[in-house]
Amino acid sequence: THNTATNVLTNDVWQHVVVTWDTTSDNYKLYVNNSLITPDDTSTVGDPSGIDKILIGDTAAGTRPFNGIIDEVRVYDRVLSADEIGELYRAGARKLITNAPITNKQTGGLVGHWTFNGGDMDWGSNTAYDRSGEGNNGIITNMSTTTSVTGGISGQALEFDGVDDYVSVGDDSSLDFGTNNFGISGWFKTAGSYTGVIYAKGDGDANDNTLQVYTRTSDPYLRIYTESGGTPSQTASMSQNVHDNLWHHFVAQRLGTAHQIYIDG
Repeated sequence: THNTATNVLTNDVWQHVVVTWDTTSDNYKLYVNNSLITPDDTSTVGDPSGIDKILIGDTAAGTRPFNGIIDEVRVYDRVLSADEIGELYRAGARKLITNAPITNKQTGGLVGHWTFNGGDMDWGSNTAYDRSGEGNNGIITNMSTTTSVTGGISGQALEFDGVDDYVSVGDDSSLDFGTNNFGISGWFKTAGSYTGVIYAKGDGDANDNTLQVYTRTSDPYLRIYTESGGTPSQTASMSQNVHDNLWHHFVAQRLGTAHQIYIDG
């Protein structure tokens, strides 16, 4: 299914985004700041295949570097419920407003969790540790403590320069979902209106085989996009502006034949 929506993102503000995919019903869902986003456009083709490298902050081909801040990226091997999405958003929002510690229990099916907090980073080896228990540690590339470390939605976050910064996770079997369900969640704040990837998985050959969660230049919206052999196969976008200088939380997931996006719970 190919879905689009416009006017979703606003610059320079933290936003929470979650993407989920239910392979049984072949549906994506996109949530921004705890809100399920209804797509503006829909079309259907096949599932993506041949994707084998995960990056945070750019595509495997290096074509869409993110310019802004990313924090608390999570990957699940299942679809998240609306209640779980709301709790992920509220946990981060409470921390942002009251400086209270984040205490949520959304760990079932968690296969990747990169907090970017100080204790979860080793700059000597350029490692961003995965706290899911799966050992999917990331390699920090073209970033440093002087240029890339900043305050996050919870503790510390990474600031990406929009040129060549990214975190490479590799391709562990726990992150290969095939036609099974998955969900992606995280917080971000853009530094301008541009096209930049928050989370991507691909083979590094342009965008021929890829899954991406990214912001748009021409329209201020967030999109989850998959492509197989150069042919778009699954896309969901939403019409809420997230280029607004605020933090935003996202969830994007696939469920049946409909793609949905949640913004800020």
